[in-house]
Amino acid sequence: MLHAATESRKAAPPKSCIFIVQYGGGSQIDSFDMKPDAPEEVRGPFKPIATSVPGTRICEHLPRLARMADLYAIVRSMTHGNPGHDGGMHVAMTGHSQPVENTPYFGSVVAKLCPPGGNVPPYVWIQNLAGDVQPRYLNGGFLGPQYSPLRIGNDLDNPSAPGFRVKAFDPPADVPTQRLLGRQQLLNRVETAGRTPAASGDFQTYRERAVDLLTERFASGTVDGAEPSRVRYSWRVRLVRGGISLAR
Repeated sequence: MLHAATESRKAAPPKSCIFIVQYGGGSQIDSFDMKPDAPEEVRGPFKPIATSVPGTRICEHLPRLARMADLYAIVRSMTHGNPGHDGGMHVAMTGHSQPVENTPYFGSVVAKLCPPGGNVPPYVWIQNLAGDVQPRYLNGGFLGPQYSPLRIGNDLDNPSAPGFRVKAFDPPADVPTQRLLGRQQLLNRVETAGRTPAASGDFQTYRERAVDLLTERFASGTVDGAEPSRVRYSWRVRLVRGGISLAR
């Protein structure tokens, strides 16, 4: 029975997950935990409104989220004891109350436990975290660099910018695709002739995947121009009492 369940999970199509991180995000008393019955010095200035879930109320400035409350879950029990932005980020993104410096983030763990079937990177990080946050999110922690994310976008060069294109798969300017393929073919001939030790194991696998990502047409086709302009959002960030409000 356990074997059958395992086979069923293997046959299921892979799922994608978009994890949105608000580094120093909106205050809970201005968003999902209004505390309307708390003293004035504790509760926020905004009023709660009803949602599509009976008994659940959120901020009056989130009417669209209020209508979709039956499609998401509000976790009210999550907390940690690190008051710093950087330290709190490290806790929240690792799931450990006291993570060490090289504790891997969720994306790296998923990349290791659920590797993709093809060459599409399993873990992609869009945009960078500015401010005082340490760049731990750019590596795989103690799992190794092979589980670090593919980084897309940086500061103002991000998917919401007009004319943005993914450059992660671009070969160096002086190494066009045909020259790269020629190098790979030459290396294969040298290794086949026994002139140099052939790559083996994981290194060979990673090298082949890297060449495929740089040369296959699907790489740019799946990330560049896949969404029409009307689907790509340009967000305006407005400060709201120490938090942020996002508007189209």
